[in-house]
Amino acid sequence: MDGKLPINDNDCEEIVLGTLMAYKNAYGEVGEILDEECFYSQRNKDVYRSIKKIIDRGEEPDVIMVKAELEKTPTKITPYELIELSSKNALDIGQHVNRIKELSVRRKFLELSYFLSQNGVSEHDDISDVIDRTKKVTENIYTGDNHIKEAYDYAGEVYEEIKDNLSNHTYK
Repeated sequence: MDGKLPINDNDCEEIVLGTLMAYKNAYGEVGEILDEECFYSQRNKDVYRSIKKIIDRGEEPDVIMVKAELEKTPTKITPYELIELSSKNALDIGQHVNRIKELSVRRKFLELSYFLSQNGVSEHDDISDVIDRTKKVTENIYTGDNHIKEAYDYAGEVYEEIKDNLSNHTYK
C-alpha cells in the first residue's frame, strides 16, 4: 500500500448523517441502501448505528435522541459535534448516499484484493476456502439491484415529475 487511506468521503458521510438527524423521514428514502459499512470512520459508524437504533424503535433521530443513544456507548462525541454534524444536510440525500455506498463497495474490493494477493503468494489457506471467501465477498456486492443511481437516472424521474406537475396545474 502506498500510505493512502482507503477511498472515502467524510464530507459526504457527514451530509448523510446530518440530513438523517435534521429531516423527518429522510431515512425512508434511502434506508434500503444504507448500512454501517457505508461509513468509513468509526465516529460516523457510531453515529449511524445510533440513528438506526432510534429509527428501528419508531422514533425520530434528532440531535437530542442521537446524543442520548450515543451516551449508552463508549463513543465520546460532544453535543457540539452533533449539532455541527446536523447542520450539514441536504434536501435530497440520494446522490450522497449513492456515493458513500459506492465508496464502501470499492473498499470491499480493496480488502478482497489484499486477501487475494496474500493467498497468491502463500499456501497457508486452503484454496477452496480462498475461493469460498472470494465468492462470498463478491456475491451481491454490486449487482443490478444495487440501488446506485447516476445523474441520467434522476433526469428521467425529474422529467416525469415536471410532466405530472404541469398536467395537474390549472391556469386562471
